[in-house]
Amino acid sequence: MTEGSPIRTIRTGQNPARQAELVRQREIRHTELVPLYVVWASDVSDDAAKAALQGVVDAVEASGQNRGVHAYGSQSWASGDYSSADWYVEEAFRRQELRRDVGYGQQVDAGQFSRLFAHEPWQENPHWEVLVTNHDLTSRDSNSKNTDQFLNFVYGSTDPGFPSSVQSIRRIVEDVAGDKDFRNEMIRMLLRHEVGHMFGLVRRTHGRDGLRDNHCENTCSMKQTLNLRELAENTVAVENSGRHFCGDCMAELSKSKDRYRSHNPQV
Repeated sequence: MTEGSPIRTIRTGQNPARQAELVRQREIRHTELVPLYVVWASDVSDDAAKAALQGVVDAVEASGQNRGVHAYGSQSWASGDYSSADWYVEEAFRRQELRRDVGYGQQVDAGQFSRLFAHEPWQENPHWEVLVTNHDLTSRDSNSKNTDQFLNFVYGSTDPGFPSSVQSIRRIVEDVAGDKDFRNEMIRMLLRHEVGHMFGLVRRTHGRDGLRDNHCENTCSMKQTLNLRELAENTVAVENSGRHFCGDCMAELSKSKDRYRSHNPQV
């Protein structure tokens, strides 16, 4: 649910031991029912965080998988590096060369997060990860030959290859400020959509433009929306339909449900 949906790859460097460890983590994340961690930055309000978490839970419940969801919120779970959602946001901003504000505050390059997630020490016990921030996000335009070309903004970036996602609620919060309940429904929709991608949705293509391929054409949380108006319209349509995911997407989820085995974390 972005202006583009860049898929990030893991760059393992030249250390063979580290390469082997990342391969191990990737394999476990794709074959076992590892838990899904949800964190949010301290600039995310309590009600918005609750809506985002509910969107994650919606997608997990639809998957039919017995996968645990652990909400760590905005609290620090350690000291120093990799210690809180705020640290990830600040570190991503520090690492990027881009400095740009297009009216919603300094943008953070969403592509930085997947690298941070992949290399965090907590992946010794593999898990999926979702981070929610109130910072505006951007990303390199994967459809441009100019590798320095950035999109105007993205709602977020999801990597189904090393399942993780970072999502921004900044534009929803600012532009739908007058209706908090509907704003929160849109946030819930945003997270439901992106976590759906983490579960492998959607594998169907429609021969249209690249931004809408690999998305659903039905009234469904997996329909692609490229701006706030489209997101709002689809939120209303899905709520009116009485179900979060269409029959086609539920069928895809059902087919993949049993490919994961129970997870036995390291002691």
